[in-house]
Amino acid sequence: IGFQVVSGLFANDDVMLEGPYAAMVGKDTSDWLTKLHKINSYVILGLVALHVLAIAYYFFRKHINLVSPMVTGNKMMSDDIPQWPRPVWLAPGIIVLVTLAVYLLVYRLPS
Repeated sequence: IGFQVVSGLFANDDVMLEGPYAAMVGKDTSDWLTKLHKINSYVILGLVALHVLAIAYYFFRKHINLVSPMVTGNKMMSDDIPQWPRPVWLAPGIIVLVTLAVYLLVYRLPS
């Protein structure tokens, strides 16, 4: 995902859209990163599909619900395995920090 973000900063579609830093690299480099950006989008889609298939396998074959633990961050464990709950603010806090970092990178850095 990180590579997708970074390569998108330098990508162009040769029609009307280009990343904010596409002009800072040569046309050949921008075209190369655009090609890798497109290939990587298919890799990400494949990994998402694999992830969904794994969740379905666990749900239908092993009868283990993994969706609820992924959303809440809490999973019922057996009595002999200790569970350390994460703070409720941790995931939203990370999302806010990453969003802020991308915003600053794209819109606030001098070009």
